[in-house]
Amino acid sequence: MVNRKLLPSRNFRTFSRFTSEMLRVYAVCAEKRTGAGVKWSDYSPLPRLTVPAMRLFCFFVTIALPGLLPAQEAVMLRERFDPGHEYHVTTRVDLRGELTIPVDKDKPAELVKMTGRGSIDYDERVLTLEGNAAAKKTIRQYKSIDFRRQTGDRLQEISLRPEVKRIVVMKRPGAKVSFSPDGPLLWGEIDMLRTDVFVPWLSGLLPDRATKPGETWRVSDEAVAELTDMDKIERGGLTGKFEAVETHGGRQLAHITLAGDLEGVNEDGPNRQRLSCRLYYDIRGEYISYLSINGEHFLLDKNGKVNGQFSGEFVMIRQLNPRSAALTNEALARVKLDPTIENTQLLFDDADAGVRFTYPRRWRLGRVQKGQITLDENGGSGLLISLEPGTRVPHAANYLKEAQGYLQQQKSTIHRTTQPVRLSNAPNELDQFAIESEVANQRVIMDYLVARQPNGGATFAGRLIYNDREALVRDVEGIARSLVLSKKLEAK
Repeated sequence: MVNRKLLPSRNFRTFSRFTSEMLRVYAVCAEKRTGAGVKWSDYSPLPRLTVPAMRLFCFFVTIALPGLLPAQEAVMLRERFDPGHEYHVTTRVDLRGELTIPVDKDKPAELVKMTGRGSIDYDERVLTLEGNAAAKKTIRQYKSIDFRRQTGDRLQEISLRPEVKRIVVMKRPGAKVSFSPDGPLLWGEIDMLRTDVFVPWLSGLLPDRATKPGETWRVSDEAVAELTDMDKIERGGLTGKFEAVETHGGRQLAHITLAGDLEGVNEDGPNRQRLSCRLYYDIRGEYISYLSINGEHFLLDKNGKVNGQFSGEFVMIRQLNPRSAALTNEALARVKLDPTIENTQLLFDDADAGVRFTYPRRWRLGRVQKGQITLDENGGSGLLISLEPGTRVPHAANYLKEAQGYLQQQKSTIHRTTQPVRLSNAPNELDQFAIESEVANQRVIMDYLVARQPNGGATFAGRLIYNDREALVRDVEGIARSLVLSKKLEAK
């Protein structure tokens, strides 16, 4: 059985899609990179094999005075997210429900109750508006981000480490990239950030024309997808209504309601959702200042039968121009704000075992147990890391003989072998060699490295797809070079 303490903490989302964590497994579908250039798909966050998910939410009660505008005057309700636009966001989420989870093919499914609560507090600045405004890039300075969830008798908590509280967020239809210019993110952190609401896309909740109180409109598909996490909406939608102009705290606010029933599909199959929302738009400031949502989410099996149900509440409050010191032009000039291979690395950090390394996002963690860690790459390549005490770390020449013997035993055809090469010297020695072979009728590069450090060592055995061998060899070498053993490994 996998030692869960060694797995990265990834079972939290901003509770907007909290239900998706119940059956989540490690997976990645980042597009295969071709050529040497950096593309959006190289840095897409690890996708999901999840139980259907949604953003769930809360009602808001406000005491409002009659508006000052004439009752039937048309108002243009629009918020622009131009570069430099800055605002403060506070959100709160509560979730409760139950989910039917399969345990074993020979045993009946279990009904598991789940509750969750979370809060987020950050400043955000718009960096760029690309093309036809379908893609935006922002940077956030998180002040706090905390989640707590109870699944059955299991309590889980997650937050964002202080050293990576500044996050760049890039958004396009169907894709979202988050990375920190200040250091690599844990998988649990990036998974949590991936599902947070992307505020600029909430402008699609507003009508695209001047509107009078009492008028209605259909909410844009992009905004609906941002709230529900649906990839495909098959039936229904959200309808907005301009209820009235009210005065609250001395400011004129457009009171808007949004409601609807939806059926659709995400990565995991069909689901049904029912949303009831309240929104306040600051007419003078021209921005959404408040959003609350009550939601119900029904998880459906392949026959349309409900096998899980959740309800929840979400509240978002916004203020303009917080003037965060971490987001000034001077502060941002010192960091890279575009994604690169280096600043989009993911971090594996097991403090208990004293093992730490970074890896590219097109790789995903697989099995972590008994001194072994596996990584799988989206194109079919794989990597096995075996941790060893210093006295059991093999010399590269001996490891080469062992690898050749194993391949011959498996009746693999060996085409070419490179002799061991020293990549780095003591105290952190690293040696590498490779065997080009035919394994199971597939041409591959078997890439091997031996790391020896004061606290122990590790062997790396990579089975790399031949057509992408150069990039994959660089990936594996980078993983090996980043390995840090902070505690002495003991023989077991």
